Amino acid sequence: GHFATTNRSLLVGPFVNSNHTAEFLELTAFVCFACSFQRNTALNRYGWCTGALLCAAGAMGTMSRGAVVGILAGICLFAVLRYLSSDGDRGARQKIWVAWSVLAVLLVVVAAGALGAGALVDRFRSSSVGDDVRFLLWRDSLKVLGAHPAGIGRGAFERVYPAYRTLKTAIPVTFAFVESQPLQLLIDCGWLFSGLILASAGIVVRQLVRYGRRDKIEAALLAGLFAVTAHSLVDFGLETLGVMLPFLAILATVLGRCAPPNQAEQSRMPAW
Repeated sequence: GHFATTNRSLLVGPFVNSNHTAEFLELTAFVCFACSFQRNTALNRYGWCTGALLCAAGAMGTMSRGAVVGILAGICLFAVLRYLSSDGDRGARQKIWVAWSVLAVLLVVVAAGALGAGALVDRFRSSSVGDDVRFLLWRDSLKVLGAHPAGIGRGAFERVYPAYRTLKTAIPVTFAFVESQPLQLLIDCGWLFSGLILASAGIVVRQLVRYGRRDKIEAALLAGLFAVTAHSLVDFGLETLGVMLPFLAILATVLGRCAPPNQAEQSRMPAW
C-alpha cells in the first residue's frame, strides 16, 4: 500500500502512532544489544551492535520526544546494573561502563543526526510544557478519576471522558486514551485494582532481584523494558498489541533466565 509521511516523523511503520513505532524500536535496540553478548565473536558483536544502533537511530528518527527519554533511561539503567554486578573490580568496572554509556549516547545522537532527526530538536524548542495538550489532558482527566474512584472499565475512556471534559483544542479531537499508561490504568481500573497491579509489578521486581543472573544479557533486556516503561509515562504504547506482546515476551525471557531458588541460594553460599 501507500503510506503518506507527515512532518512529525521521518519513519512510517506498521503503527498508526509514531510514538508506538518509537517504543517498539527502543525495545528492539536493547534486544539486539543483548544478543551481541551471546557469542564472543567479532561477527556476532558488530552485527548485533549495528542492528541496535540502527534501531535506536530509527527511534530517534520518529521524532518522538518520549523516545529520547526512553533511550536515555535504558542506557542509564544498563550502566547502573553493570556497575552493581558482582563480577570484576568495582573501580575499573565503573570507569568502563560509564565510558561505554557515554559512547552509546554519542553514537545514537550522531546516527540520528545523520538520518535527519535534527527536526526533533526543533520540536523541543517550539513546544512548551505548559501548553502541551498532553499535560492539559492529564489534569482534565483527573475529574473522571475523582467521580469514579473504583474505575470506569477498560476501553471506556472514550465514552466517559466527554461528560467531564473541559479541555478546549484548536481542532475537534476525540481522546480515546489519556496519553499516559499509569494514569490510564488508574482511571480504568480504579484505586483498588491499580494497587493490585502495582503489587504484582513489585513481585516481579522482587523475583528479579533475588534470582536474577546479573549478567550483561539480563542487564540489556531489562534496559529495553525500562526504556519502554519510561516512554509509557508519556504515551499509551502498551495499549497496542504490537508493543505489549514483545514487551511481555522479553519480560518472560528475563524471568525464564532467572536461576531456580535452590540454585540461587547455593550460589550465594560462601565456599569453605
